[in-house]
Amino acid sequence: MKNIALCTIVVVLVLSACKNRRRSSPESSALGIELYYRDGRSTRSFRNAYFVKIDPSTGDACSQKKFIHSNMTWNNRIYLLNASPGRYAVVAARDEIKHSNFKGKEESITTKTYFFPRAMVMATVIDLGTAEVRYMGHHVVDHKGKPGAGEFFKIRNTDSVQFHYCKLISPYQANPSAGFCLLDLFFQTLTQANHNEYAYAAKTVRSDRTRRAEQNFLRSALEDLSGSEWVPLIRRRMR
Repeated sequence: MKNIALCTIVVVLVLSACKNRRRSSPESSALGIELYYRDGRSTRSFRNAYFVKIDPSTGDACSQKKFIHSNMTWNNRIYLLNASPGRYAVVAARDEIKHSNFKGKEESITTKTYFFPRAMVMATVIDLGTAEVRYMGHHVVDHKGKPGAGEFFKIRNTDSVQFHYCKLISPYQANPSAGFCLLDLFFQTLTQANHNEYAYAAKTVRSDRTRRAEQNFLRSALEDLSGSEWVPLIRRRMR
């Protein structure tokens, strides 16, 4: 029975993944990006990204009032599938780290959200047309300071763009209060949850939007999205 249940779960996950990869219409387009951050001496990939579609009336990537969450991550590549045509930028990225004890039992989760500086946001800006796949680059970041308990884990050393998007996406980390921290601690104690969330102001380590980087990404995207209607669009972009 356990094997049957496991097989059922696997089938459901596979079908769900296939459904999420489908193009919603002949006009649908997609964006892809590779985002990493330094974690001590190693480098980790982010799991999700926050996109903004730039309002043509303002044309400013650094002051949008709505964000769009990525909808697919595969082998360190982050996608926004079925995006409508327009101008886009990426303003933040998130990673979730699960900590287990020596028996392999999950004990806690740490979520890290990095908000990108103005220069990096502008470095990701791209125009997306109808029925196409575009690459927004390979970017590596570090942080400009760890949040501390003395400031109720408030995001530190932000520029105006980072603070704006932190208020939009994680407002409780832009302007935390003692009351909120106590309430969060009470909730975690009550539910026996152990989920820590931190926000960081990022600084760019390096960015690459060369043709070579794009070709490497597109070759990998062919595998990530194999068997889907995105393949012809990827091949067209590779020409």
